[in-house]
Amino acid sequence: MKRIIILIFSLVIFFNIRAQLLWEISGNGLSKPSYMFGTHHFAPKSILDSIPGIYDIYKNIDCVYAELVFTELTNHGDIIKKYMTLPQDSLLDVILTNEQYKKVGELIKCELGMDINNAKMLKPVVLVTTIEAKRSLDVFPDFDSEFQLDTYFQKLALEKNIEVKGLETLEQQCKLLFGTSLSAQIENLMKYVENPEKYIEISKRSSLSYMSQDIDKLKELMNEDDDDTGMTKEEVESIIIKRNRDWAEQLKSILPHKSILLVVGAAHLPAEEGMIDLLEKQGYTLTGIRSFK
Repeated sequence: MKRIIILIFSLVIFFNIRAQLLWEISGNGLSKPSYMFGTHHFAPKSILDSIPGIYDIYKNIDCVYAELVFTELTNHGDIIKKYMTLPQDSLLDVILTNEQYKKVGELIKCELGMDINNAKMLKPVVLVTTIEAKRSLDVFPDFDSEFQLDTYFQKLALEKNIEVKGLETLEQQCKLLFGTSLSAQIENLMKYVENPEKYIEISKRSSLSYMSQDIDKLKELMNEDDDDTGMTKEEVESIIIKRNRDWAEQLKSILPHKSILLVVGAAHLPAEEGMIDLLEKQGYTLTGIRSFK
């Protein structure tokens, strides 16, 4: 009973601070608010227990907008294979030197328990992404493989007969995330090989920042641009900022007509030209809905 009273009380408390995952979008002539939530691929479902009113949002919205409609992942495996695997004449044992191949093999054996000869068809960026996923799971031991925040909000919407739409297509997302030059992918992979402890620390800090709903800390991690850690300015521009601009442009014609729940990665929320900033520049009021701890 005490837990229920706390949650009901916290529904009406809004704090306009930047350390939040759930945001209300209001003002600028909207007849009713929309909402924005920042996700993490491997955060446990328990994070939602600290978000007041997250489920009540579904009583009022017309549509859920996500980066990508999750059904595309199962319906277009050919696109995923196209962008995640190497051509037969350019496998890892061809594009890497013998020394690099050996070191990468030792890394994925240690991190993933996988023989490199069984993974040599995967692009270097896929190996990096898989290792990052494994490290995130180490931080989130309670993660349930059948529950993922990115898709959960979409599935819940469909159960309630609420429309689900994507801001990007699978082709667009795969091209962006896995379509970079092989030379750049190899360089990034070898950074992991040479400095595994630093990347483990980044992964831990990123995951813990998310669980504490500290999106400003996530921004700081992205901006740690050096030779060994963080994202380069070019990566932040292409993977974060450019997409934010594209999404904000789409929302210009969506928000005036629909009440939505916008679900995107938490790294897209903070900083200049983050989604909060871009929507405020369009004239909307962004209000962080504070969790109760």
